[in-house]
Formats: sequence, C-alpha cells, structure tokens
Amino acid sequence: MRKKDFPKPLHFARKLQIFGKSLATVCCPTLLKTDPSPMKSIDGYVEQVDGADWNRHRRCTAVAFSETIHEAVWKASCSEASDLLKLFKSQDSTSSTHPNMIRLSFAILLKACLGLDNDSNNADAASPITDTAMKQLETFFNMISRNPEARKGGQKSRDIFHASYQDLKPIMTGLVNYRRHHPSSKIDLLSSMLSLHGAQMLSDEEIESNLFLFMFAGHETTANTLVYIVYLLAIFPEWQNWVIEEIDEIFSGMPLDNEISYKDIFNRVTRLKAIMYETLRLYGPVVNLLRRASPDQDQAITSSDGSGILIPASTLINILTPALHTNRDYWGSDSVSWKPDRWLSKENLDSEKVDHLFAWAEGPRACPGRKFSQLEISAVIVTLLRQTSVQIVPRPGVSLEEAKMEALEVLQNSRSLLTLHIERPELVHIKWCPR
Repeated sequence: MRKKDFPKPLHFARKLQIFGKSLATVCCPTLLKTDPSPMKSIDGYVEQVDGADWNRHRRCTAVAFSETIHEAVWKASCSEASDLLKLFKSQDSTSSTHPNMIRLSFAILLKACLGLDNDSNNADAASPITDTAMKQLETFFNMISRNPEARKGGQKSRDIFHASYQDLKPIMTGLVNYRRHHPSSKIDLLSSMLSLHGAQMLSDEEIESNLFLFMFAGHETTANTLVYIVYLLAIFPEWQNWVIEEIDEIFSGMPLDNEISYKDIFNRVTRLKAIMYETLRLYGPVVNLLRRASPDQDQAITSSDGSGILIPASTLINILTPALHTNRDYWGSDSVSWKPDRWLSKENLDSEKVDHLFAWAEGPRACPGRKFSQLEISAVIVTLLRQTSVQIVPRPGVSLEEAKMEALEVLQNSRSLLTLHIERPELVHIKWCPR
C-alpha cells in the first residue's frame, strides 16, 4: 500500500485518548497538510499536533521497547506459563482456557509493563498505590473483556470507557508519580519511559496514556491468540507433534529449571513462528484496517484484474484483513485451511509471506509492541509443550474426530467487536497430558 496516499484516520484512534496523547493518537507526519495549522477531526476535536510530536512519541516508545524489556517479557511469560502448567496438570480436563489465558496475559503485562507482581518480597508490590493499581487495572480489563456493551463501539461503549476512566485515572497518576520518586530496580516499560531525559522526555500524562495504550492493545489480543493456538494444536495433533519435534530438539539435554535467554531460543523456533503466523492469518485480532485517501488529490489504483479504480480524495477505506489473508490468488486453493508449513521454505521462514501478514498492521503506525507479543506467545507455548501435549476431550457419546470438528466450528464462529474473539470458548474441553 502507498502509505502516504492512504494514511490512518486519527478520529477513530482518538476515542482511546482517555488519558491524554499517546503514540496512537498524535498525528503522523504523513497526515499533515502543507498548511501546518491545527487539524480538526470529524468528531469536532481540535488538537495542536504535528509531525515532531508524533516522532517524539515514536522515538520514546521505541527506546522503551528495548532488549532489556524483551528479556523481561520472556522471563515473565515463562514464569507465568509454568505456574499455569501446574494448574493444567492437576486437572483431568478444562473448559477454562480463555479465562486462564486472560489472567496469564494480564499478569505478564503487570510484570513487564509496570513491574508489578504478587511477590511478597517485592517492595513495590507491598506499597498501597501499587496494590490498588493492580486491583483497579484487573477490574478495568475484566470489564472490557466481559461486558458486551463495552465491545460494540459507539457512544455507549465510549461512556463505559469514560466511567471506568474516572476510577482508573487517579490510580495510574499515583502509580507513575510513585515510581518517579521511588525508582524501581526492576526492568519494565514504565521505568524505561521514566528514565528518558531532555528532548526524549515524556510528560507523566503521556506516560500514563502510552502505558494504557500498550496494555489495552496487548492484553486481550495476545490472550485470544494463545487460546486459538492451543485449540488448533489440540484439533490438529499432527501439527502439534511437528512443533514439539522442534522444541524437543532445541531443548535436548537442558534441565527444565534452567533459565534461558530469549536470544538463545526465539530465533530458533521457526516452526512455532509458522504456527503463530498461520493462526494470526486466519484468526488475527484486527479484522479491519482503516485508512483514508489523502485529502490532496484523488488516488488511482490498479485492481488484481488489471482494471483501474479512481478513489476520491478523503474517501474512508475499510480493509478487511480476512479477505487479504485468504486471497486464493496469493495463498493458494487451500487458503482457508490451517496449514502452518506454508510459511516455511526449506525450514526457513518465507520472508515474502511474512510481509503479507497484517496482524500487527504495517507502515509508520504499525504496532510497536509486535515483538513483545511474539515473545509472550512463543514463551508460553514453548513452556507448555516442553512437558505436555494438549488433546481435545469429547463429550459423552461423541467420538474424538467429531469433537475435533465441533471445536473447529466453535473457532470458525468467532465474532469481531473490538477485536476478533471466540464467542463460546468454554464449549471446547481440553486436557494437558504429561509426555
């Protein structure tokens, strides 16, 4: 896509601006007209934003997503997945995969973004402000996950957000203020943003807003992707065995309690990445990519059949990623089938195919937490599959093959509100078997 000709319309992103400006809600340089006067969205909001402001946010948040943060994400993900595995191994079967993954993802975000956990030896966790922040954030994200009205969009949805904001805002403000005056020895996203100085420095309000953005964007999306992957591995055991073979080879001879850097593992889990990409191709969280034709002039494009199309200036465009990701002209006649090895060429990832995946969007406004999400997903799946395999548990009177098809139908009946999600995940029963 010609990025400058079809920028992202900011008036939708600004609905998330309940804390203040963040990377998602300030103006990208490609959106600026020749006249640098304030831009007015169709919602009637007027903001003094410019390319320098967007570049500052992008630069600051990029610095925050450093190698140390990525290591912290990997470590937190492995730790939380190990705890969850103990629960799974104690159960004959479970239908609570979705809430379990929601809690796991939330705990990882608390650790990696805010340095918060329930460790009684952690001085930060023992402070009243951090304890309250943990509880209020959990309440907020549970409300978003479980309240149907909050997921529908529109004014009612926005009212719910703002009502929750009244409770959450002072907590986030207090947390940022506390951490600014009581620096933590932990490596997390908040401490990284607080450590910036001079031209790179973000205000407390901007830090709060970016923290909220990263946690809101990364919470349910990553958790849902994990649920899809787990269910698909149970439905298609041949692909599960395929990725377990890779994991066993990588960890051969290593003790289970050995802490390993993500740098030693992440670049080697090629099959696991193929499974992640294939899952996101068919069940990616972002169903719609919104763009607007440049206001400067009409845009001429060429369709797949070679015919020309003229798009009037300022036309709002809704790109359906499921249509892109299942286009037979590119993905082949089996485009709607879950086939992870389509991403590999001689056991290496096919970079051209990866470039055609829009799960994290593309261009200057692509998701800055892309690697954060990939590391979390990879660490969780690796931790679970090192010791166990997952299987579908049929209902009484139903064969295993019938149960697999029922589970696949549950996935195929997913709905998109804020993001794509499985409407009835509790209908899928699975068990984790030691191996």
